[in-house]
Amino acid sequence: MAPKKEKGGTVNTSSKIWEPSL
Repeated sequence: MAPKKEKGGTVNTSSKIWEPSL
């Protein structure tokens, strides 16, 4: 799981930001 712009809207190495936003 590489850091990417998702619904989290933020590219961060902490996948915890966008991972639950999936």
